[in-house]
Amino acid sequence: HIDGDAARLEEIAAEPGFSNHRIGAARIDGGVADCGRGPEILAPDLARRRLKAVRITETGPEIRDIGPFIDSRRITCGPADR
Repeated sequence: HIDGDAARLEEIAAEPGFSNHRIGAARIDGGVADCGRGPEILAPDLARRRLKAVRITETGPEIRDIGPFIDSRRITCGPADR
């Protein structure tokens, strides 16, 4: 949110079970991509086993499973892109 010259983060949605960073890790696992449905946040689940796509809609977060979380350097929209 930008208010005049000041910018601040404002939470617009929350969903448990995700994290894009592990303490001590050198890189952030995930990012934002447009996989054909508008911008989605790509992030692994807390167990680091499944990659999820989270899209913010008018009714709240919409989550879909993309597939196994294999490597943070290879995060893509879906199995065809791996």
